Amino acid sequence: MFTVRKHIEIDAGHRVPYHGSKCRNLHGHRYRITAVVGTPELVPPDVEVSDAGMVVDFGVIKQVLTQVVHDRFDHKLLLWERDPLVEPWLVYPNAPTNPFQKLALELGITTGIVILPCIPTAEELARYWGQQILETVSRDVAQPRYWDDRLELMAIEVMETPTSVATWER
Repeated sequence: MFTVRKHIEIDAGHRVPYHGSKCRNLHGHRYRITAVVGTPELVPPDVEVSDAGMVVDFGVIKQVLTQVVHDRFDHKLLLWERDPLVEPWLVYPNAPTNPFQKLALELGITTGIVILPCIPTAEELARYWGQQILETVSRDVAQPRYWDDRLELMAIEVMETPTSVATWER
């Protein structure tokens, strides 16, 4: 089995409700998200194929990571759908009585909140992003040279701090 790894980085805020320590507070991280992609076969030698002898061009993995993770989550606040802080946004997202929304509208900024079906721990984010990547590549396999049947997403790693990494493996 041959494997390659490609990572991207995003900045995002989150909180872990009910956590017994300071992680229950709103705070942010510079996340490093790494995709591990493998295949038992390299792209066969062919003078007309630029990625011959490779698992996959790193640019293809970057394209997927950018589309699925970076473009949707960079500079956002990631909150679990059952976090008590979310309820006012779900019930009254544009209500003029929502003071945070009112201030954001007055300042001309978006709230940048992403509501997730999971608690945004590094472990849950690794699984969530891995599943989102799998859904994306399964829809896009018809596109030539994008992501073919040889390739397998083997793992997603989420580095939350320079010393803390969570891994979701398939």
